[in-house]
Amino acid sequence: MWMASLGKREFLETIAGGPSAESITAVSEFSSKRFHGPQGRIATFWRDHPEDHHSFPILAVVEKSQIRDLLAALNSSPKALSPFTAFCRIVDYGQAEAYLNRVGSPRSDALINAVGLLSLVEVQLLSEGQIKARQVSPAAAKRTMSFVWGRGLASGLSLMELEELTSRWLEAYSLCNSLNANENNTPSVHYALPVLTTVCGLIENELPFRPIQRLIAAIINSDGQAKDSAWRESSGDFAMNISLQTIESASREERGAYLQRMFREEHRLGGSEQGAAQGFLATQVAPGSLEHLDIVLSQGGPEAAFWYVLFAALQKPHAILNAFGGLGRRIARDVRDCETIEQSPRADMGLDELRLLARANSDGLLSKVGHSNEIEIELLPGVSATFRFGRSAAAKAGSIEQRALRVRNDRLGSDLRQIHFLIEKALAEVESTAEPDIDPKTKRPRRARY
Repeated sequence: MWMASLGKREFLETIAGGPSAESITAVSEFSSKRFHGPQGRIATFWRDHPEDHHSFPILAVVEKSQIRDLLAALNSSPKALSPFTAFCRIVDYGQAEAYLNRVGSPRSDALINAVGLLSLVEVQLLSEGQIKARQVSPAAAKRTMSFVWGRGLASGLSLMELEELTSRWLEAYSLCNSLNANENNTPSVHYALPVLTTVCGLIENELPFRPIQRLIAAIINSDGQAKDSAWRESSGDFAMNISLQTIESASREERGAYLQRMFREEHRLGGSEQGAAQGFLATQVAPGSLEHLDIVLSQGGPEAAFWYVLFAALQKPHAILNAFGGLGRRIARDVRDCETIEQSPRADMGLDELRLLARANSDGLLSKVGHSNEIEIELLPGVSATFRFGRSAAAKAGSIEQRALRVRNDRLGSDLRQIHFLIEKALAEVESTAEPDIDPKTKRPRRARY
């Protein structure tokens, strides 16, 4: 990349009319590992050397306190490029340096795939059970936080950046849906986070400390002895001193009975440890499939369902990725579709500009997004997320009314079925009462009527 340090006025003039001759002369090739420049200046980057006035920058690095004012100035002109961050990223120095310092440490492909596949559970929860795992589309999977975390892992985000990614995803979700993300509109997030943070803690620490982390590490390393030891420790509070060898040699019915026993057993574990133990045992009933997802979801709860998918994907990755017509492989492919800051942005805009425009004129954004009813927001440099966007308030109100009407209709249907059952029961009792026997010979023949 090529860089020039510009003042705010020079930068605005460069955007409006192209770089001046002085700016082109001041451009130099960027080879440093630090972005910091003179205070108040804007580090402006081009992908190639700006040979003429038509060259457009792809990245601007500024102080964090300047981002809002700079975006407001860029959007104030009637001829402004809007959204501006669809063409040029604007990030603060901290984000830019965190991007450069991302260590390309080897991360388990199976772990990245497993985190991305958690989107199957999240879609089912967000749809309130109307969309089952086999019905999930790749587009729906992209609209989940689990998918974004998988992309963050594939991009090499640190644990601190992943925590920031969560808060920024929730904020973008709130802005795009005109709802408070702290309400129960994103219940799946609260159940997925313990699973995601456990995985990230395993990545950050060389030595896994928690039993569940040791179980995950043993699965990834194919260490059968460590796997059995971690399983016994994880399930110890359920009074189930059963080895994995015993479970594997048992019949499917016996393995199912073990799972039902764990669902009913009193335990002293925390919620996350409990769900993890239940989710892992569920994968032993029918290894290499997700056919028990609905059972785990209903009896173990959402967190157990997230653990179930994670462990299933780690133990039998080939079978799980190929399930549902290769849906897992499509998600795994999309998770790794990461961007670099050396490229022009692909998202519709950055989160900082969304904050500004959503409060000003959200309706004007409808014609500027890449897909109907969807918007792609860059949350951190190189990491984007997709959200539903563009439905009018009336449409939202209509969907709420339709849902309420559906609930009332379901309740009415249940009442009618109960009434029908009672009527049939009463008729059966009437017919079963003893009636006086009538000799058919004494019956008077019915005279035909013409």
